[in-house]
Amino acid sequence: MTRWIMVGYCLALLVIGMLYFAVPSGHMVFSVAECAVAVAAILVGVARNRPRRRAPWILIATAVAMFGCGDLINTYLTDVAGVADPFPSPADVFFLALCPVLAAGMASMVRSGATGRDRAALLDAFTVTSSLGLLAWIFLIGPLLSAPDTPAVEKAIAIAYPLSDILMITVLIRMATSQRRSPSLTLIVTGIGMLFVSDVLYGVAQLNDAYQMGGVVDLMYQYCYYAIGLAALHPSMADLTEPRVLRPDQVGGRRVAMLGLASLFPPAVLIVEELTGEVHDGAVIGVLCAVLFGLVVARLSGVVAVQRRSVARERGMRRAGAALLAAGGADEVVAAVRAAVADLLPPDTPHRVEVETGTPVPEDGLRMLRTGDGYVLRCALAGRRVTGRIDIGAADTALISLQEAAQVLAGQAALALDGLAANAEIVQRESETYFRTLVLNASDVIVIVGDDNRIRYASPSATAVFGDRDPVGAALPELVDPPSRDAASALLDAVRAGTEVPELTDWTMTGTGEPAQVEVACRDLRHEPTVAGVVVTLRDVTEHRRLERELLHRAYFDDLTGLPNRALFTSRLEKTVETGRPVGVVLVGLDGFKVINDTMGHDAGDELLVSVARRLVAAVSPRHAVAQHAVARIGGDEFAVLVELESGDDGVEGPAERALAAFGPPFRLPTAGVVTCHASVGTATTAEAGDSAQLLGRADIALAMAKTSGKGRVCRYEATLHTRILERLQLHAALDQAITNGEFRLVFQPVVALDTGRTCGFEALVRWLHPSRGTVPPLDFIGIAEESGLIVQLGEWVLRSAVAAAAQWPGPTYVAVNVSPRQFRAPGFVGLVQRALADAGLAADRLVLEITESLLLGDRDQDRIRSELDALHRSGVRIAIDDFGTGYSSLSYLHQMPVDLVKLDKSFVDTITTSPSQYDLVKGIIGLAHTLRLAVVAEGIETEDDRKLLIGAACEFGQGFLFARPMAAADALTWVTAAGSLRR
Repeated sequence: MTRWIMVGYCLALLVIGMLYFAVPSGHMVFSVAECAVAVAAILVGVARNRPRRRAPWILIATAVAMFGCGDLINTYLTDVAGVADPFPSPADVFFLALCPVLAAGMASMVRSGATGRDRAALLDAFTVTSSLGLLAWIFLIGPLLSAPDTPAVEKAIAIAYPLSDILMITVLIRMATSQRRSPSLTLIVTGIGMLFVSDVLYGVAQLNDAYQMGGVVDLMYQYCYYAIGLAALHPSMADLTEPRVLRPDQVGGRRVAMLGLASLFPPAVLIVEELTGEVHDGAVIGVLCAVLFGLVVARLSGVVAVQRRSVARERGMRRAGAALLAAGGADEVVAAVRAAVADLLPPDTPHRVEVETGTPVPEDGLRMLRTGDGYVLRCALAGRRVTGRIDIGAADTALISLQEAAQVLAGQAALALDGLAANAEIVQRESETYFRTLVLNASDVIVIVGDDNRIRYASPSATAVFGDRDPVGAALPELVDPPSRDAASALLDAVRAGTEVPELTDWTMTGTGEPAQVEVACRDLRHEPTVAGVVVTLRDVTEHRRLERELLHRAYFDDLTGLPNRALFTSRLEKTVETGRPVGVVLVGLDGFKVINDTMGHDAGDELLVSVARRLVAAVSPRHAVAQHAVARIGGDEFAVLVELESGDDGVEGPAERALAAFGPPFRLPTAGVVTCHASVGTATTAEAGDSAQLLGRADIALAMAKTSGKGRVCRYEATLHTRILERLQLHAALDQAITNGEFRLVFQPVVALDTGRTCGFEALVRWLHPSRGTVPPLDFIGIAEESGLIVQLGEWVLRSAVAAAAQWPGPTYVAVNVSPRQFRAPGFVGLVQRALADAGLAADRLVLEITESLLLGDRDQDRIRSELDALHRSGVRIAIDDFGTGYSSLSYLHQMPVDLVKLDKSFVDTITTSPSQYDLVKGIIGLAHTLRLAVVAEGIETEDDRKLLIGAACEFGQGFLFARPMAAADALTWVTAAGSLRR
């Protein structure tokens, strides 16, 4: 359609032009028709081709219309009005105005197409037009100004014509050197150029009064109409307002030659005038040379600026190249491209960068595209392995300056992506080789199963699971232990169906001599052409599962006795209580186990625990015991029995009594022989507890009360027991504070010579003056102090206080201080005694340390005890055995230890007056002590008969209410001062 419009336009102008020359009387009509057709062609071309900017074409159409109006007025004046020489006239207004309008249109087109001010091209245009201006001066302006008879107005108008032409030719040259070559550009440049030439010829003709209508000048004007209209109709007219892609050859040798000729033109004119005999235009030539020099300097400064930008761009390209070279992936390449674009663009320039790979390479390696929201510079990514494009969106002026660098950047990005793709291929090949080696040498068995569940492939390690037989071709479920075959088939079907299955499951395989337990993982890879089946990975976990079972057993069972431990017992108890059935707990605690463990050794203690466990398991009635794990070892010397109570049964007395009776016969141990061991039992049932934790806790309270109440008995939980235990806990909490607050007091009971009654020493006894309870008996808090370890701190206070009090007594009166085994075993006890004596200034022989038999029975650290006792004895401190005869027989140790006295317990003295056998026993003990050269102090003498019998048994010393009750330190000092003292 466009072609036919162009053809019609050409024919119309041809016909009108022929009529113009053929019918002179119709010049006015035909000239108007030519102008109208040309303007219409421009408007039609704008409407059909839709250039990016329409304003340049509208200005050109306006200029053409103004030219037609001027031509119409001029024709009217000459042909109708009969004016012979219509100059100046109103037509000159239109003729002179059309040049600025036309120049504005072309300049706007140049700015739109070239996208910004092409300063170099503008300077080049000024250089050429300056030379042309010299010609205009010589041939037009100069003669006009020198004409003597020409009015000033005519001169001004006549001079305005060449000046307007110079302006027009400047813009025309700028346009011709800046735009991309196209048919539309060629037509518009030649058309406007023809308008310039015709204006020059018209001016010369006017100057010489030689212009005639219908001549060559009019023909050239008609070509101007023809060319401009045809340029607007041609589709390439839209490209004139589009940003262009700069090419390196746009500033070539022809432009340089043209600029050189233009620069040499003024000197050439000067030389010609000099040779002809007279220089008429020297001043103008000088000014023009100065102007040309300024243009050259400006051009050079522009070259320097371009060079500076090129250097900066080169640096940016080097940085981009380094970043692309170091990129480890496609994402890093894209990031490097974006960073490079941001670096190459002017600072704070809004832009966007999109990199697409896997798309065909654009036909043009570099092109500008118009989009809905602006312009995009598209660069091709033409790699061997990676193709695609880079789209850079920004302002068109910024894109023009970025074109060459963007093309280089795209090439570098393509190389980087190609390198990454090549590396990926190499890695993939190496990975395939690597994984092939792994599969062939992996300990895990990898099999591929078809839809019929038959094995199509098995890795070389399959012999570890399937034995020597070749599993290929066999149905995988048939190789599984029979009870698990259906589950194996169901698992394979579920994997194929895509339903959710466990990640790992265990099968037992029967292919080897012994069943092998394997961990199974399945994955459906039927969609993979290289696999086309279900991949089953089998890992032999036989040993692993055995270790798991062993660790689980160790976690929940006692290594020594094989019974469940506290964790498993607590778990079973909790689950049983949650069922709502009535249950009870029987706690069994061994009495005196620590003494046996210390005296006979840990091996004997372990043997005893094993024997106790066997007896308890045998003693529990199957009718009462919970089926699984009824007996457990829950502590060092504590056992527990979980008893299920039948409906209507209100207690656990039967199982508890049987458990206690199991300790009746002595235990025969492989290393220690026959050993007698007793136990205490505490019981509780769900009738007294709300949950498992409370039930176990209350049974523990009952056991504690059984031990406190005399041991070797059964105690069932009662609320009162809880109160007593609570009181014990409260005493424990208050004991520490009592030491800090100074709530303890010492009292002293005299030790006298039985035959003379003279006082030879005092035993220091501690009393607790509780702020709310009053005086707390030693039996209520000494045991607590022993258990908590506070006995060490309390014992130090007693020792220092007793020694300080004894230092005030006259004569050789001694003080006896009780020392617990735990206090004696505390580090630095010997040093503590020596410092206390030194601080008080008391002689060492006036201190007697009373120790218990249990301290001498500890074979574990007997050597250290013997060494420390020897050290104390050598320093003068005397050692006494307290409560002698109430524990295990220790006479075999007395000759080995540095002991000076033995204290006969009150339990022996109480019955000597009523029991001859008891008296004989006392006499025997005293005799043995004398044999070992030990003095004897009898405790608890309350009657004169007791005193006489003890004297008859040869007992030297005694203490008790018969002589005096315990007294305060001040009273003891008075007692000693009044009665005197005797050395033993």
